[in-house]
Amino acid sequence: DGFGQTENGVGMVRQFLDEWERVKSSIPDLKYRRATLVCGELAVPVLQGVVNELNALAGSDVRVAPIVNNWYGVVTVSGLLTGHDVVEQLTGMAGEAVLLPRVMFDNSGQVALDDMTPAQMQESLGVPVAVAQRPGEMLAALSGGLSWQAALSPKPGWWGEQNRPFWQGKEVVAAHKIVEGRQRTALAQLPG
Repeated sequence: DGFGQTENGVGMVRQFLDEWERVKSSIPDLKYRRATLVCGELAVPVLQGVVNELNALAGSDVRVAPIVNNWYGVVTVSGLLTGHDVVEQLTGMAGEAVLLPRVMFDNSGQVALDDMTPAQMQESLGVPVAVAQRPGEMLAALSGGLSWQAALSPKPGWWGEQNRPFWQGKEVVAAHKIVEGRQRTALAQLPG
């Protein structure tokens, strides 16, 4: 139906689940089998279902870590998480790596709402940090092929943060394809 409700999460969830259905049959070897997937409290039911299926298919022990938003109070969305809340709540419990939701960072992918960067979070947590928003990116990060540096391209147009409103469909699809191309280029340039 065009997912006109993308901005409030309805369309984002549908897109996430549809992509998971497409990529779950080709799960790569996972470098980080005991990773932590960060999200806001609202996303837990959806992400937990995907992670349960991932763990069953890959023999991994990835866990979902809902972060309580102490910065704004009673806010449960992933897009308003802060780096300090993530570090405070995951210190000593991060596993082998931490996957942060792309939506918690500014359009450039460089800072969270509290001005903390992915590099600072990685240093504070003492484990590799990756930024991913979609299931394909999640699998790339868990296999060691995606770091927070690869997420520095602008957010896809369906976040509504491009120059054109999200309801201008053709432009949004074109912007999303451009972003995907940048991510593939960034992946190709990563060592190893």
